[in-house]
Amino acid sequence: PHETGELVPVRDVASMATALGRMMKSPEVRLALGAKARQIAAQRYRRQVVLPRLATLYQSLVTSHHR
Repeated sequence: PHETGELVPVRDVASMATALGRMMKSPEVRLALGAKARQIAAQRYRRQVVLPRLATLYQSLVTSHHR
């Protein structure tokens, strides 16, 4: 598995079924992948990160609109 889940080729139903089967059989792996995904999301989308980015985006939109 990858850091936060399984990657499978697009439209590859057999690979998706295999990956899901592995996840279903391994609660430890599921929990570990879920915990890592949660950790990454909590870091990447915390207020201190998202709000300055949004403020910059909005400011650039307002500035470009008033030219």
